[in-house]
Amino acid sequence: MDPLPLNQVLCGDNREILPTLPCDSVDLAVTSPPYWGLRDYGHEDQLGLESHPQLYVDHLVEICREVKRVIKPTGSFWLNLGDSYYGSRGNNSDYPQTKNQRISSGMPSKSLATGFNSNWLQPKQLLGIPWRVATALQEDGWILRNCVIWFKPNHMPESVRDRLTKSYEFFFFFVKSKKYYFDLDAIRIPQQTKGDYADYSGKLELSERSKRPEVLTRDNLGKPNHKNGKNPGDVLTKHEFSVMMIHYIIRLITKTAKTREISGR
Repeated sequence: MDPLPLNQVLCGDNREILPTLPCDSVDLAVTSPPYWGLRDYGHEDQLGLESHPQLYVDHLVEICREVKRVIKPTGSFWLNLGDSYYGSRGNNSDYPQTKNQRISSGMPSKSLATGFNSNWLQPKQLLGIPWRVATALQEDGWILRNCVIWFKPNHMPESVRDRLTKSYEFFFFFVKSKKYYFDLDAIRIPQQTKGDYADYSGKLELSERSKRPEVLTRDNLGKPNHKNGKNPGDVLTKHEFSVMMIHYIIRLITKTAKTREISGR
């Protein structure tokens, strides 16, 4: 297999491009695949128009298995997924109306859905597809490290009267090894006030205000502030999926000029 091409943009079907890449050659994979049953992109073999949501889950697992092959042991995989509602023909409150009959009806083809449990497919049902995919990927060998909530303050309005409007999506953070690169300092939020901070090596550095002697233990670890700022947590607020979101992830899991320790915690 040829070496991984550098400084090139490879365009094409992932099912054709990924097999051409060497094993353990990629530091980061980020993707936001089409959600199930929400949009017709006009491609005969597209992802998201499966006749049953379980087929969609199975297809994603198959694709991500190839992603897992090319990801380095120290690399990571970020998967953005939104959920879907199950509807019936004429139910325009939950299910988007499109030109594709399979989407507008929200009903799986009997011939293609044979063998799948469909008892849970009821009109107005929130399908929980992101977590079905995440669980399936865990069963396929991925290690799920975080479920990050992507909160959208300016979310799309929905003409619904019997439920709340959706205002977030999921960003699943996967790795293939227990030890992987993770630069938390690159995205820490600076402290607003100067106070005591811990270096997490068992010592507590003191501000001029306190000067109290203390050694960190398991009981008080995390109470003092970190000198580089706080962990931003797993809820991200972005007005749109933009270059800034990608930059955020790249800073977090790719090496900079300063070499940092590989996470093993």
